[in-house]
Amino acid sequence: MKKRLLILVSFYLLFYPPFFGIHSLRILGLISWVYLGLNYHNLNVLFNVKRTISLFLFWGGIIIWLGVVIFLNDQDFGNLASFIYWIIAVFPVCLMIGAEIKKINGDVFYLFDVILKAGLIQGILSILTFLLPSVKDFFLKRMVDAGLFELSQYGYYVDLRLFGFSNGLTYAMPIVQAFLAMTALYLAINHRPRYIWYFPILLFSAVVNARTSIVIVIICLIFLFQRNTMTREKFSKFMMLTVIGCIALVLGIVLINKFSPDTLSWVTTGMKQILGFFAGNNETGYFSYITDPERWPMPEGFALLFGAGARIMGSNSTGYYTDIGYVNDLWLGGILYCFLSYFFVAFCFIFIKRMISDEQNDKNRFIKYLVYSFLFSFLAVNIKGYIINLNCFTNLFILFAIFLLLVREQGIRRGINKEYKQEIPGKEVELNES
Repeated sequence: MKKRLLILVSFYLLFYPPFFGIHSLRILGLISWVYLGLNYHNLNVLFNVKRTISLFLFWGGIIIWLGVVIFLNDQDFGNLASFIYWIIAVFPVCLMIGAEIKKINGDVFYLFDVILKAGLIQGILSILTFLLPSVKDFFLKRMVDAGLFELSQYGYYVDLRLFGFSNGLTYAMPIVQAFLAMTALYLAINHRPRYIWYFPILLFSAVVNARTSIVIVIICLIFLFQRNTMTREKFSKFMMLTVIGCIALVLGIVLINKFSPDTLSWVTTGMKQILGFFAGNNETGYFSYITDPERWPMPEGFALLFGAGARIMGSNSTGYYTDIGYVNDLWLGGILYCFLSYFFVAFCFIFIKRMISDEQNDKNRFIKYLVYSFLFSFLAVNIKGYIINLNCFTNLFILFAIFLLLVREQGIRRGINKEYKQEIPGKEVELNES
């Protein structure tokens, strides 16, 4: 694939907007299975086949188990859809993207260069829908017609947010954009200054859609400074980028205030609530919600161990309701499902950490930064909603994990990419588009 095609495929994988009448991931899934079929004889060269099969069998087993629980409790089998999509679309698409990048010896820097450009497309769409109400109305109609949400769910919030074109527009998409904004800042300081221009666009796309994204920014900022060794050269670069970032931030605030002062007020109120929470005040906003014992209803008896096969976010037959992801996970599959699903995420982090050498080079530091940022972001956002599900942020994590754990190194193909250079201490390797 050429790099532009990789960016487009990554955009669809992360955000899967309803461009077509059929679910975007179904189209990508079909393409990826055809790709794997055409490369059937080289699968052992492209991937760690044993690990790959284990991944499919693990989640296949969870699907069967949850299917039994749902059947016995007479619940909605739609709760399995997300995990089925992982197997038929997300996993194979991630394998395809990873294989094509590794074929040109692309590393994790190349992967995130592709991902950041995909996020940039979404950021530009957010800006367009913010500035042009007619464009927003067009995209909203497409998303409502596709059944992604009902406008009546959001009331007056329709005018305050919903900027962009994506699934999970008020939850997972802003989380991804915030995560990518901080990744761009990390790379601007430690790798290439040009990524600083990605930062304000990605951050804008995040904060105008969900205030949860501010929490992700704080988490990533902590690990950015913890994992970063400030040499004199890096400190000078950091100060220069800070000035640029502050100018972009001020311009962004002016822009938001000019076109939607209510959105600015909504964002700043959220920031005050977050700061107040860290100061010990949990009596306002969403923090009063998550500290209310009634929002933590637990299943009882065998349902606590094996689940009731239900999600209790939105209308359901249990008589309980909460947004909190940990509680929703317990109701779906009980302690057993929570242990297995959380273990899967932890297992990925542990193996990624183990595969990194102790050598303190740019690539290893970047991967460690991503691992810690992903981990603590998962822990935080699973309070706001259930994150181990089909959504933009989990798709981003799966792509990252599969790239590092399942896709084999392919060797260098020289003379293919004039735009991208992988910097290696002591030398440079030209990597071209393929």
